[in-house]
Order: sequence, then structure tokens, then C-alpha cells
Amino acid sequence: MLSDKEKNQYSRHLRMPGFGEAEQLRLKNAHVLVVGLGGLGNPVAHYLAAAGIGKLTLIDFDSIELHNIHRQLLFGVNDCGKHKAEAATLQLKSLYPELKVDFQLMSIHEVNPADLPVNLSLIADCTDNDETRYVIDEKAAALKTPVMFGAVHRMEGQLSLFHAKEGTRYSDVYPAAPTSSLIGNCQQEGVLGPVAGIIGGMMATSIIQFIATGNTHTDGRLIRFDGVRHETYTVEIVPRTRQSNQNGLHAIEFQDIESIRSKNPALLLIDVREQYEHEDNNLGGISRPAGDVLDWLHEPGPECTLILYCNLGFQSYAVGQILLQKRPDLKIYHLKSGIQAACM
Repeated sequence: MLSDKEKNQYSRHLRMPGFGEAEQLRLKNAHVLVVGLGGLGNPVAHYLAAAGIGKLTLIDFDSIELHNIHRQLLFGVNDCGKHKAEAATLQLKSLYPELKVDFQLMSIHEVNPADLPVNLSLIADCTDNDETRYVIDEKAAALKTPVMFGAVHRMEGQLSLFHAKEGTRYSDVYPAAPTSSLIGNCQQEGVLGPVAGIIGGMMATSIIQFIATGNTHTDGRLIRFDGVRHETYTVEIVPRTRQSNQNGLHAIEFQDIESIRSKNPALLLIDVREQYEHEDNNLGGISRPAGDVLDWLHEPGPECTLILYCNLGFQSYAVGQILLQKRPDLKIYHLKSGIQAACM
């Protein structure tokens, strides 16, 4: 049962429809592993602690630097040089004395799934590199543990819940990491601090919903936030084994392109990867990045036929789903296996 102090502390939760003492107790009994204490891990860990999550384990091997402070709000200038996971643990413990929180100064690569708690409720993937995300995906699959994924870049971000009821995985969205040497990171391309806070807050919201009620809109969906327009849009994730002719989106192979082109002289071939990837290598056509789809979706004329392609098929599938919603007049194909299969 909740104590009188806890009922007072979480009274604003308990007043919400469908969120009562039973839901708050589920949070109290939950144990969440937060991997990465950067721009996403800070708000995720902070909001979970404040919401009454019973135990947090924080994993990060990095130290605090001055350029972290604008988006990692558990830290201040005087914390520079300290380990992020340790400093975050001490700060959270001082704010929420009842919280059980520990930390490990290591990379997730060093963690054996067998060494993680058997009763782990969820893993929050707050990392910032592709290699680590695939490691988390594999470890979570071995543990059969849900993963709340988030990523942020410049003025945009995305999130999704994997390994939950819908059974989707990170590797369903991104079967392989991009290989271009021109891909930048946060250090090179920047990020607006509040955008990291927004995505971290959305991740924490979804985690709380899933643990307390068993349901959240991010399960089986990829949510993208555009910080320029202050808009979000959603793409349903379909495991790659089922990504064929979904909802009127026609999946084709590379060898089908010429046949479709011969029947549709005005066909548009569109590369939905980033411009630098198009310049690296392409199948022809025009470059219209997936992240800018809301800018260019009105370019094709009425009843136009499009063939979309990307590296491995997921981005073209996701853009196709958005176009089907916004431009039902279009006939849309996407290259199921992507440009990498075409170049093999």
C-alpha cells in the first residue's frame, strides 16, 4: 500500500482518470535501467525518479564536460570532470531520498545480459550512437525486456518502444547502421537543449504509461518530433517479414523498376535518404530527404506515380506511409530491400 506521504507526494497522479493507487504501486515496484546519462538520460532519469519509480540503475562511462551543461540539467559547471552516472546518482538521491538508485561506470558493451537484474522492468536507451543501440537491442531480446528508445539531432528527435506487446525491434526500423563517412554526430552538427528535454520527457511519459497501465502509443510506432514546426508525426512499425503491400503501399524489388517506369512515363524516382547519401551513391531520380517529407509532399502532381528508395527499405516504407495519409491520390511504390540490395 502507499503511505500517507506517498499519497500526498503523488496526489496529482492519483487524481487522473484511470490512474489510481494500483498504477502508482506498479511504478513503485518497477526497476528501470537507464543507459546513457546525456541529453536524453538526464530528463528520463529525473522524471522517472520524480514519478515514483522504485529503482533506477544508471550506466555510463563518460565524464561531464562544459559543453554538456546546456542540455544535461542534472549537472552544473562545478560538476565538470565527474563521472555522469555517479553525479546523477548523487543528485537524484539528494532530491528523492526514498529512491533506490545505483550506477555502473561502464559501457553497455561490457554488460553480460546474465548479470542484469532478472526482474528488470524496462531499459531506457538514451545513447547517442548506432553501435550501442544494436547491442542494447540484442541484450533486450535475450532478456525479453522492453526498450524505450530515443534519439535527438539538431532540432528534431524520435522515440519508440521496442520488445513490448507489439513485438517490434530496433532492427525492424534500422536493419543496419548507415555507412556513409559523411554522417555527423552531436558534436559536429549540434543539438538544441530543449529539444533533448522534449524527447526525454516524451520517453519518460511513455515509460510511465507502459509500466503503470501496460499500454502506450509508442509501442509499435515510431514518433518523430519536429522542433522547427513543433509538430509530431507517427509511423507504424511493421516487422520486415511483413513489410509488403501494407495499406496500399506496394513493395517492389530493384528489377521491377524498369517495368513500372515503362507503364508510367511520368514516374518520379525519389531517394529519401539524406542529400549527402544521395551524392555518395544513388539509383538516379531526385533527392528528397525523409526528414523533410512535410516540405515536399505536395510537389508531385495529382495522381502521380512514385518509387521511393533508401538504404535498406525502412525509410522509404515510412515515407510511403506518411504520403498515403497526406496524398491518397498518389500511387506509391517503395524499394523493399533498398539500394544496398540493388548494388550487390
